[in-house]
Amino acid sequence: MLREVGVLFIFMAMKHLLILFSLGILSFASNAQTYIPFPASSDSAVWNISTSAHEGSCRYYDAFITGDTTINNKNYVVLGRRGIFYWWQPGDQPYCSNSESHEFINNKHFAYREDSTHKIYFRYLYSLTDTNEFLLYDFGLQVGDSLKGHFADITNQGIMPIVSSIDSIEIDNNWRKKINFKNSGDSLEGCFYLIEGIGCNTGLLEMQVCPFFESIAILNCFKLNGDVKYPIINPFCNDYSYITSNEENKPIALYIYPNPASNFVSISLPTNQINSRLSIYNLTGQLVLQKPIISTQIPIADLGNGMYIFVITADDKVLSRQRVVVAR
Repeated sequence: MLREVGVLFIFMAMKHLLILFSLGILSFASNAQTYIPFPASSDSAVWNISTSAHEGSCRYYDAFITGDTTINNKNYVVLGRRGIFYWWQPGDQPYCSNSESHEFINNKHFAYREDSTHKIYFRYLYSLTDTNEFLLYDFGLQVGDSLKGHFADITNQGIMPIVSSIDSIEIDNNWRKKINFKNSGDSLEGCFYLIEGIGCNTGLLEMQVCPFFESIAILNCFKLNGDVKYPIINPFCNDYSYITSNEENKPIALYIYPNPASNFVSISLPTNQINSRLSIYNLTGQLVLQKPIISTQIPIADLGNGMYIFVITADDKVLSRQRVVVAR
């Protein structure tokens, strides 16, 4: 009799746990299936972006919502840009010489709209006669699908990224779809992915193609209504609101080179910058190395191959942030 009661108790306990587990799975699935749209024109959204190229220029800028407009009976959210360009000549070290720089602000850079199938379309606003509209993001892609639209058009290395996996990222207690890509015929992945309601990890119109030796682009952070939403662990955000207004708050020109690097990197740190510190993060936001800057040459032999975010700070202020590839 006691044995039968014990078996019955175990059975009921397992049944209860199974019900709780099922409810948890359904709850998670419900969160994961709640689509997060792109910001509306009434939102205060800022995408902080930096790019660098081995031939041409570097850009550090904010893309920000300025309002809305209607074109051909379609409603668009209008974005502006403000930031700074650094021009340099091939062979210059470090890249992006501060002696050839200029600030810019454009309150009507381009506009986007979202349709009912979770596709984001954009158009440039440089000319009122330009009626071309392009597919920017498609959040309905499935594993095995190839990249389409604007990013497929700018892929210039003969490599077409395909969806390698789809998972979720939790932001503000909501699960957003994260679409990961890898190169067709290649195992490299992690350089480029989409996040619902934000865009991609390399900016808005910029794309990072693997392998990444000619140019680097990164979405430093995304802010919505004053709060940093991405990245979650390492929210270092520059602010280019000083453009055209505040001369004293201009960023200091700091450069980390070479890129890619192997065992050492050099930092063009001004002599008047004391108490500077270098922090190195991996792409998940984990701090992997931190040390005071006592020399312009920093050993990085302990870092494995891959991409890292190098952040230079002084007196709790971010002076520079740069994505660096370590390859040996």
